[in-house]
Amino acid sequence: EPILMSYAELRNSFEVQAPRDIVKNGKIMSFGTLLFVTERFEGIHVIDNSDPTQPRRLHFLRIPGTVDMATKDGVLYADNTVDLLAIEITGSPIRILKRIEGAFPWDPYQAVDDPNVVFPWNIDTYQSQGVVIGAKPRK
Repeated sequence: EPILMSYAELRNSFEVQAPRDIVKNGKIMSFGTLLFVTERFEGIHVIDNSDPTQPRRLHFLRIPGTVDMATKDGVLYADNTVDLLAIEITGSPIRILKRIEGAFPWDPYQAVDDPNVVFPWNIDTYQSQGVVIGAKPRK
């Protein structure tokens, strides 16, 4: 069965948190002395790499459903399931500059790693309720 997050919850889900361990890494990208490492479907780790012999974790950006990112001119762009976030990373505090709602198509399998997961035939009926952020076994 799909695990849903409402659109309201999704659009309030971005949070700058304390650094944490990387469990399921995804893409790695550099910007100046910063490294960004995606934690698939969870968010992005921000690491100070000004001394490559001693990288230092700075923050974890909670962004449910994220799998991809890019930077340009001091702005980090990341997917937040169906939305695109533009995040200011050069200032303090780190903050969302813009959210483009519905920038990406609704995909019930976007945040599901297991290729054996198959949702019910009428999965699209859930689209009006929110985004799928995972799956749980049927009872």
